[in-house]
Amino acid sequence: MESYVGKVCPFCKTVLKEGDAVIVCPSCGIVHHESCWRENGGCTTFGCQEQRSAAQPPRPTAVCATCGNTFEDGQEFCPKCGTPRVRKQVNHCAYCGAELQDGQEFCHRCGQKVGLAVDAAVASSINQYNAGIQKTGSKKKTLPLIIGIAAAAVIIIAVVLIVSLGGSKGPDFEKLYDEYCNPVWAKVGSDGSYLSIDTNPYDEDDNGLAYPSAYYAVEDVNNALGLPDSLFSEMGETTGADGKQTETFEELGITVSWKYHPDKGLEVTYKKTNK
Repeated sequence: MESYVGKVCPFCKTVLKEGDAVIVCPSCGIVHHESCWRENGGCTTFGCQEQRSAAQPPRPTAVCATCGNTFEDGQEFCPKCGTPRVRKQVNHCAYCGAELQDGQEFCHRCGQKVGLAVDAAVASSINQYNAGIQKTGSKKKTLPLIIGIAAAAVIIIAVVLIVSLGGSKGPDFEKLYDEYCNPVWAKVGSDGSYLSIDTNPYDEDDNGLAYPSAYYAVEDVNNALGLPDSLFSEMGETTGADGKQTETFEELGITVSWKYHPDKGLEVTYKKTNK
């Protein structure tokens, strides 16, 4: 099988890595990320007959990362060797066991540098602490949906009443920072006027989701603020070409702005609209 690792996808301009799902143009042989091919609607090579055309839809070839066999539409596993269509190599932090992304230098959970030797007693203590956090979090996520909806409704009503009575200066970003965020990928204003979260704070190339916990923290903060579920959905669908997006929720006293870049990740900032 020809190796595509190290080649550059002409659509997103990022390097293909081992395990990436790829599509090879059947006309010119140029390799693309599968998602990039589908987003562009075909080949990106100028003059290629596989370029996006209403009269002639693209004929992509998805290639197995293990054996080189081609996938048919709808196949999630290679019919020849059984490899998943998108294979991901997973590394874990030696201190706390958290899942690490490629190129990550510091653990998003415990903040320790990746690759350092770890004392067994220290690792045991950290794992016990994180196990307690995970146990609490799992119970929270298994509550019935109706309880979550009711709680969100209560938060929204309470915030609206407090703001309308002039008894609050807006959301408590410092409390949200302490509850959901990590100083590696989040910041809060010294005056509590804003909270920012960055899924790739060190701008590691081709690693927009260097800290998955930051991405999930955005969802938690949105829910805690009583923001609509549609906002998080819009954030997840934002592309680099969309630029900076902003929405204001006057009834909650919040302005939310965000932008996304495949190299720099998702950056979200919450600000108070009332002083």
